[in-house]
Amino acid sequence: MVKAAEGCPHPAWTPLYDAVPDYEHRASRAASFVQCPRCELIRQEPLPSADTLRDDYDAEYPADYRAHVASDDPSLFARAVARLKEVQAGLLLAKIRRFLPDHGAPILELGCGAGHFLRRLRAAGFSDLHGVDRNAELGPALRKDGIAFTSCDLDRGLPLERRYHTIVLNYLIEHLADPEAVLRECAEHLVPGGQLLILTPNSASVAHRVWKRFWSGLHAPRHTFLHSPASFRSAARALGFERIDITFPTDPGSWALSAQNFVEGHRTRAAAPRYGTKPYALGLLPFVYPLALAESAAGRGSSMLARLVARGAGGASKPARDAIV
Repeated sequence: MVKAAEGCPHPAWTPLYDAVPDYEHRASRAASFVQCPRCELIRQEPLPSADTLRDDYDAEYPADYRAHVASDDPSLFARAVARLKEVQAGLLLAKIRRFLPDHGAPILELGCGAGHFLRRLRAAGFSDLHGVDRNAELGPALRKDGIAFTSCDLDRGLPLERRYHTIVLNYLIEHLADPEAVLRECAEHLVPGGQLLILTPNSASVAHRVWKRFWSGLHAPRHTFLHSPASFRSAARALGFERIDITFPTDPGSWALSAQNFVEGHRTRAAAPRYGTKPYALGLLPFVYPLALAESAAGRGSSMLARLVARGAGGASKPARDAIV
């Protein structure tokens, strides 16, 4: 039985949204979602297997997937989207800078995409950087910039041969068929006192309450599990981490993309947004920023940043086997 929050065995999953389409690329299957009314964990129903996610990879991640767009793309609009990703990476670095080790310590990012965050780290003086992503085509550009790269399907295991001080999962765990297995492997590849820094959508956010099935955090059908702070804290405790801190970075992008989903969801003949983004969504960012700022201040932000600090030799202590999603 799935367990995501202490004392919450999920005796029943409540239907939440039926057949949510791919608003952003219009290229993928629709996905339905259920929710635990007690801990607010959301998951796809039925839950896709690792085989399904692998077999659907080309459809699930179109060529213009936002996270894979590079700043040297020949398209002007693509460069604008990439620039936005770079700004987001810079904001993330500013948020976690105080947690980072010295510049020579090893840092790994899983699901690194085009490497916007790793390049920010590189520019800030960090030298021992490693990125992992399913898309092998992203590797040459990262290696050219002095960043190690490994291509793999994370639901098939992590082919890592060393330990890291910091492992970053930047909007990754919600994409996995088996986040429990990946987080366990991450714990095993931390040095003593190492940390996981995990950014993921917050199912208990104000934006989710407002936008419902159009909320960008659902990102149908690419997101499989969506945590609340309560469910995530319990999951992290079960993995044996010594310290668990959750904060809520301001995320105007979630509001802008949710508004885009609402508009595009009511247009039957509209073309798919290029790079999953309409120009008007970018234009909305300054207008929705106050909303994003307010929900973050209230502890109900669209995104949550979790810092999980390991204990003992080799990382986290041995976790309970049935404790996460």
